[in-house]
Amino acid sequence: MFKKSTICPSCKTIGKLHKSHSRGIIERIINHTYIWGLFRCHNCGWRGVLLRKNTLKISFSGLLKTILTLAIVYYIVVYFIKNYTN
Repeated sequence: MFKKSTICPSCKTIGKLHKSHSRGIIERIINHTYIWGLFRCHNCGWRGVLLRKNTLKISFSGLLKTILTLAIVYYIVVYFIKNYTN
């Protein structure tokens, strides 16, 4: 059985995905959540965010870090929306 992160969502090829490097601060934050990861397909060139293979084996500290990171990102986005939009 194949895990979610080994099947390309675009071309449905099995086993052609590999980890992709982060481009920018938002992607770095996503990559450090321990739940989602950035992937690229060798076959079709698709690049995006998918669940990692070991998502179910996440530790309590990893889950806490993920929740904290998402909360910080949420408050930063809300701050910018309130202060820099009309």
